[in-house]
Amino acid sequence: MNNLAKLFIAAAVVIFAFILFDQPVQENEILTEEKPTGQVLPQENLFESTPDYNIFSRPKEGLSTFIGQSIESFEEVYGKPARIEPSVYGYEWYIYKLSSRAYQMVGVENGVINQIYAAGDDVKVMPYQIGQSVEDIYRFTIVLPEIGLQLEDNYYVFSLSPTDTKRRILVQYDELFAQLYIDTFDNELEGVRFIDPKTLILHRSYDIYYEGEIIDAVIPASSIQNAVNRAAERELTDLTNLHRLQHDLNPLNSHAALQTIARDFSEELAKSGTGDVNSFELSKYEDKLQEYEIKFTKAGGNSAALYKDPIEAINGWINSKEHRETILEPSYTHLGIGVFSQYYTQNFIEFQEEEIE
Repeated sequence: MNNLAKLFIAAAVVIFAFILFDQPVQENEILTEEKPTGQVLPQENLFESTPDYNIFSRPKEGLSTFIGQSIESFEEVYGKPARIEPSVYGYEWYIYKLSSRAYQMVGVENGVINQIYAAGDDVKVMPYQIGQSVEDIYRFTIVLPEIGLQLEDNYYVFSLSPTDTKRRILVQYDELFAQLYIDTFDNELEGVRFIDPKTLILHRSYDIYYEGEIIDAVIPASSIQNAVNRAAERELTDLTNLHRLQHDLNPLNSHAALQTIARDFSEELAKSGTGDVNSFELSKYEDKLQEYEIKFTKAGGNSAALYKDPIEAINGWINSKEHRETILEPSYTHLGIGVFSQYYTQNFIEFQEEEIE
């Protein structure tokens, strides 16, 4: 056999081995807020130093009209929820899947609605509309870096970062706020959360200056936190598939092994303290796939640290190029999501045909 033939055979073997054993895994960096929010800063003479703000009249139609109303009044219009789930803040989430492309999360505390998040097709988020361009929103909405609020004898100022004013806009209405979640790649509104002032303070979604008393969340028992984690996994699965459907992609099926891997990683991430991969030895998704002997064609993973809830986490991912591309990868077939407190992991996979359950 001459040298040229030997070289050809060797090259063919290398190419075959590459095709056989190369199983690309796109494991993205852990996503954290550019500037962690939620600082609570006492300040004297806040009321005197706070300028007057434009407060819009409360909408007279749509989902915002239910804030402060009983859950029974909501059920008279929308029926019973698909499920009821706990939250870390003490209220419950009533989950409504109006269709595969329309989703509502209704926060209920002591039978009263304190917030509603809505995304997808045909949800009634007046005066806004899902898919509305940012330019159109700016035509009738004043976006401010600071917004003041008085509750009884207490004064609060929400301070928005430059990132907030681009993708998580806060608008004040009479006894109500709207959080506008923006998809900065499509430059349009992806979701709206109408929320009462007390709950907004409780969430610490923005830095808060205050004079008087601050509203604190009660730390839940470990058993409750466990139930909250499982609920957040279901919610994040819903929201992930909603984004895929909104971009005309197939929804993903949940997979038990991928979920176990994701849960373990989120717990590891929480125990690392900072979410810094350089300061703590974290498992690699690719290694775990090998450990579980999962055969795949393509795989990807997203993780996020210190986001307040699944709504915030999905908005962070969808506004990060690499994380977004992973969520919207057309070839993926299955998904596993794991949540541990404020730490979130998504594992995506395209299975080899014989591996699909």
